Amino acid sequence: MSKTKSQVFALAKKHGVIIRGDVDRYWGEADCEWDAPEGYRFTDTDNHCQYFECPIGPDVPRTDGAKNAPMFWTMMYEELEGNVNSLEKCTEPTCDYCGRYE
Repeated sequence: MSKTKSQVFALAKKHGVIIRGDVDRYWGEADCEWDAPEGYRFTDTDNHCQYFECPIGPDVPRTDGAKNAPMFWTMMYEELEGNVNSLEKCTEPTCDYCGRYE
């Protein structure tokens, strides 16, 4: 089922995830990055930040990117959903991201 930009940002807001991104129409690329809420990390990557890069264009195969905006937002939603489902508290005693220093 197709997802929208507002659904992507609603999912992020629900889980306290901050999204930043940029679209380069000349090169046909969309780059997005999202951060786990402070004190949490994404266990599927063992990281506090995720990066999503997606080529966009009418001739781009689904395996390589998105043909259009609805496909892009659906792919981004799926990626973000997987990440938020893996959120857990960061247990590192020293963590620059969480602000814990020895």
